Amino acid sequence: MPTNKDESLALLKTLADTVADSVNGYRHAAQHAEQPQMQSLFTALVNERDRTLRDMNKLLYAEGVDPDRDGTTLGYLHQRWLDFKANFAGRDDRAVIEEVLRGEEYLIEKLESALAAANMTADVAAMIERAHRSVQANRKQVAELNRSPAVQTPSG
Repeated sequence: MPTNKDESLALLKTLADTVADSVNGYRHAAQHAEQPQMQSLFTALVNERDRTLRDMNKLLYAEGVDPDRDGTTLGYLHQRWLDFKANFAGRDDRAVIEEVLRGEEYLIEKLESALAAANMTADVAAMIERAHRSVQANRKQVAELNRSPAVQTPSG
């Protein structure tokens, strides 16, 4: 089946926007986590996810596509909703982790859906496969943290 370069690049650009949302989400989690262990992990994951985003953007630039760098409007609104909700219900480390896990699941679904597209160019397919492996590994780290008895939930 022939590949469609334009469709492949449009798909990659959409995924890059979603990856930018996850960079912002990890940054938000690092800022709101109370435990230094969590702050460190989320900061490391910001850096790793940002590398994935830079790699995607580098490929887009090489193909003459100007990527958006700030993420999606939906991602921005989601972060504001979390802030609003936390102002009323409070925020705890367990809630931060669970929100990160929801974001990772969403991104994994988007990447898997993209991988199912049959007519991607080889370079875009390889980029998406690398991103998928990275997100799965990050999700595993966060899930392990979520199972840790050290993660605090609010008392009382």
